[in-house]
Amino acid sequence: GEIKDIRRQHVVELKNCEHCGDRVTWKIDFSFTDCINKNTVFAEAKGVETREYRKKLKLFKENPPGKLEIYKGSYNSGEVRLKLVEVVDGR
Repeated sequence: GEIKDIRRQHVVELKNCEHCGDRVTWKIDFSFTDCINKNTVFAEAKGVETREYRKKLKLFKENPPGKLEIYKGSYNSGEVRLKLVEVVDGR
């Protein structure tokens, strides 16, 4: 479908505990607006899953601020190959 308002390196707050001072953010690769339903969609492209990535994905899934599309793939000889591997539905 049609999209607009594409942003790179969109920072999302995943946790903010004012009492203990614990704050976690995630700089997601892209965000955009779906023109049909006007919802924000986040898109993350992963080559290697790190422990930090898994922690932030878990926090995102606990309280998703929007839909998240996760792509995995590779980059060889100037060619990017990405495949949608997971969608986390947002509120």
